[in-house]
Amino acid sequence: RNWFALRRFTVPVLAPGSRPLRILQVSDLHLVPRQRRRIEWVRGLAALSPDLVVNSGDNLAALDAVPADALAAKVVETGHTGSEPTIGVDSSGAMYVTGGGAQVWRSADKGATWKDVADKQTTRPRIDFDPYVWVDPTTDRVYSAPLYIACTNLEWSDDGGKTWDQNPTAGCGLPGHDHQSLVTGPPPSGVKTSGYPNVVYYSYNSFRNDGTWVVPSFDGGKTFDRTGTKVSDGDDCQSSLNGAPAVAPDGTVYVPQARCNGLRVGVSKDAGKTWKNVEINDAGMLGVRPATPADDTPYTGNPGATVDAAGNAFVDFPGKDGAFYFARSLDGGATFSKP
Repeated sequence: RNWFALRRFTVPVLAPGSRPLRILQVSDLHLVPRQRRRIEWVRGLAALSPDLVVNSGDNLAALDAVPADALAAKVVETGHTGSEPTIGVDSSGAMYVTGGGAQVWRSADKGATWKDVADKQTTRPRIDFDPYVWVDPTTDRVYSAPLYIACTNLEWSDDGGKTWDQNPTAGCGLPGHDHQSLVTGPPPSGVKTSGYPNVVYYSYNSFRNDGTWVVPSFDGGKTFDRTGTKVSDGDDCQSSLNGAPAVAPDGTVYVPQARCNGLRVGVSKDAGKTWKNVEINDAGMLGVRPATPADDTPYTGNPGATVDAAGNAFVDFPGKDGAFYFARSLDGGATFSKP
């Protein structure tokens, strides 16, 4: 009942010079109620910082082994409205969510109370057709990037919303921006930043069907490349709708794009200067129909992307059959698994 242990093995299977890979396998816990010591031991395994966790089953020996409230998700209301919401969390656990009119609502008590910490200076009003908030996971800088047709009226705060800096013409390009997003990530080898450690990426799809675009900033958002780069041309479906970019620890950028035939993933190794596109067409794409300026697709095929600490990339999207699909790349975006 009280015998459980951690055993370590080194398996020499990786190619010489490869980064070590730490795999944690958990098996046969057989939990029953009141085994608090064993539960705390399992929680402590997180300190190992594994790259991959494999759970091979037999976790519970009783239906009530884990309290119901431990598995429940808590839903809280901000008490405020806003379309297309986004959320960010800083290292203290404070949450930031978007609201209408370029509002940024902050909660430092797990959602019990909320305060609008957005910039209140009347000398720089901000148009907000689509809100967006991003919290840099390595610096805690909070970015507010609302959309207005051809740019974002960008602001950022390094003190939890007490003070803000601004770039009212960030990420500008050809008119017709839609579904914008802004993320940050480390610069790839050979790319330098100035005054801020990470590259800022502003991305959007054009509702003129001019394709998917990414515009970088190398100084934290003070200035942006005026032209940006096109990740991919538009096609007859989805208006080149793209999900937010994801940036790997080595600076590789991934941009998922909904297409007529499925998912296209843009991959850049040089901070968005050039792009390679990888197709994942085995499952198709939900909600695709020919798009016209007057009658566009309903955006049901919104894809997503993320990366882990080892640099592996993961994408998700709804297939044409309505099921949810997932694919991954273990080689820096050169190839992706079948969904």
